Amino acid sequence: MTESEKMEVRRMYQEGVSISELSRRTGHDRKTIRKVVQEQEDGKKPLSGTKRKGSKLESYKPYVEQRMRFGVLNAERILREIREQGYTGGITVLREFMHPLRPVVSAKATRRFETGPGEQAQIDLGAFPYIDTEGNRRTLWCFAMVLSYSRMLYLEFIKASDQLHILQALRNALEFFEGVPKTILSDNCAPLVLSNDGHGHVDWQPVYLDFAKYYGFVPKACKPYRSRTKGKIERPIRYIRDSFWPTAFVDLAEVN
Repeated sequence: MTESEKMEVRRMYQEGVSISELSRRTGHDRKTIRKVVQEQEDGKKPLSGTKRKGSKLESYKPYVEQRMRFGVLNAERILREIREQGYTGGITVLREFMHPLRPVVSAKATRRFETGPGEQAQIDLGAFPYIDTEGNRRTLWCFAMVLSYSRMLYLEFIKASDQLHILQALRNALEFFEGVPKTILSDNCAPLVLSNDGHGHVDWQPVYLDFAKYYGFVPKACKPYRSRTKGKIERPIRYIRDSFWPTAFVDLAEVN
């Protein structure tokens, strides 16, 4: 084992990775790993009478468990939070601790569908609850539009999820992109869709249909209960929610 490998083994051991796990990761037997972690940094004198330090994560585990119970499952976000509290360890030991606590999710494979430049954009709306300065529970809505080919993204927080606010945000997005895609794929939210039989026939809200004709795009809706059809736009909403929310802000302009 090289000196750099030994240093890496010692580092991971100090972060709480077990002898058995280190053996599995490096391919060396446990006896060799144990000898490495017991040596002093000069690699000559064994550490006598010393005990292994506890994991740097130990005192933060209750906080991590609490955050996960509240639905915060992003390790990078939790790492930022506990580092603000004084945690000095790495993300590897945090992920290993979080892994068995995560809910088991099984999903069917979804075929990836790609489009050419200018062919398609996808839009979505996500709810972002917060507590105002008077202690009242309120909600902002994040409108998102992504160009399917380039993945160029537009986000705008709006006060309501009604048709007026959605179409205003969509108009702002088209102006931001300085162009209009051939089709815009959405889910089946009531401000845009009256009904969708799941077999290709969609009854659109008349105002949205007029909006589409004016700007020159074809509206399309994903099949009911198949939101993964527009997976390109689902990921940015999830990323904003996991990594940046909740956040402190004064007004809508500041959060945008």
